[in-house]
Amino acid sequence: MDFLSRLQHYIDRHSLLKKDGKHIVALSGGADSTALLLSLCQLGYDVEAAHCNFHLRGEESNRDEEFSKELCDKLGVPFHIIHFDTMSYADLHQVSIEMAARQLRYSYFAQLSRDIGADAVCVAHHLDDQVETVLLNLLRGTGLQGMKGMVPSRALSDEMGKNGAVRLVRPLLCMSRKEIEDYLSDENQPFVTDSTNLINDVKRNKLRLDVVPLLKQVNASATEHIAQLADYVAGLLPLIDEATERWLKQARVNVGEGSEAAYDIKTILSSPSPEHLVHSLLSCRGFSAKQTADVYDAIRENVTGKVFYSDTHEMTVDRGMIVFYNREVPIRQMRMPELGRYRISDSMVVSMKQASKDEISFPLKSKNEIMVDMNRLRFPLTIRPTSEGDRFVPFGMNGHRLVSDFLTDQKVNVIAKRRQLVVEDADGNIVWIVGRRADNRYRVTDESRDIVELKMLEERL
Repeated sequence: MDFLSRLQHYIDRHSLLKKDGKHIVALSGGADSTALLLSLCQLGYDVEAAHCNFHLRGEESNRDEEFSKELCDKLGVPFHIIHFDTMSYADLHQVSIEMAARQLRYSYFAQLSRDIGADAVCVAHHLDDQVETVLLNLLRGTGLQGMKGMVPSRALSDEMGKNGAVRLVRPLLCMSRKEIEDYLSDENQPFVTDSTNLINDVKRNKLRLDVVPLLKQVNASATEHIAQLADYVAGLLPLIDEATERWLKQARVNVGEGSEAAYDIKTILSSPSPEHLVHSLLSCRGFSAKQTADVYDAIRENVTGKVFYSDTHEMTVDRGMIVFYNREVPIRQMRMPELGRYRISDSMVVSMKQASKDEISFPLKSKNEIMVDMNRLRFPLTIRPTSEGDRFVPFGMNGHRLVSDFLTDQKVNVIAKRRQLVVEDADGNIVWIVGRRADNRYRVTDESRDIVELKMLEERL
């Protein structure tokens, strides 16, 4: 099967392009993108080219732009060009040059797609790029997701975090670099060469120039076999993901305490692959491979109370559960001088208002509200996180109790303990362990005349 026939077969197999659609080709002028543009034109697809000049290689950058424009003129393809000050962007956003170029070009492709009504953006990643990606992921430490490498098609919005129906497609993933160059040679089609690709000073170039040739010495079909493995893993992952989701749904429990999610350890350990379930839970929340291994050891050895942190979450193993919390800005201490509403965070409001005794029906319907005798309160009240040594008189009792001991008896885990809020009055007496227990000294009695309804409300900004 010749080059064009194989390309068409791959496009059809993965439903990458539409014969009646419009497609953008990301054209750099190098061999890969030149071959992609030329072959899609020969196959009869409606394409337009987009070239990004990142101004990183001096005259070479301008040469690539001129070559790309001349190629499009020769093929009769509409040509779109954009210029970027990549160095300034990288410095402003504190990212690497490589990441800056990536963000700039994909943002441009997404916008251009919307402007001209394109169905897909075609990029020229090929089989050798796929092999390098899989090897890089292996070197960094990866699970099955990294083993699948690049997929033939995905939503372009995945790259920039924006909504949209435009897809990023890779029609050349089935072709090796040698096959691409042979095709261009047969077509007498020149291309430009990025000189930085010939220097083995970055990881991908070291793989391309040093490691992959060595692998081919061991087995001439090494790259094809690695690419086949990536393709196999990509096809297998939907089945694994379905089974994983089924087990995690079975393991999920509701513990409240402001947790983002919680999972039963016995259910996880009874699965065919508990370590994979733990990895699935932690990796999507930003925890490292080392932390994942430590958590797995903790649940197997029944170690409780240890806290693990990622950039977005914190978690603990507690009483037979893995419990996750979103890492939020801690609720600050707030003084409440009178009745009214007080916002204490982006999602929480404290409400205090006077209530009539006739309106009260006990028991109260929500744990997030209490009724107190206003004449026993001394304003201002303060809401704050609990601290060491806090004491109160639990409702229905007469003696003082350490708040920490009360929370332990309530089976509150270490993270929820640290986040527990209390309301105290001007005398420093705790009025309410928020959401758990009121102080008996402020209870409503038959003699109470003025009553305050104190509520914690979830109201997001």
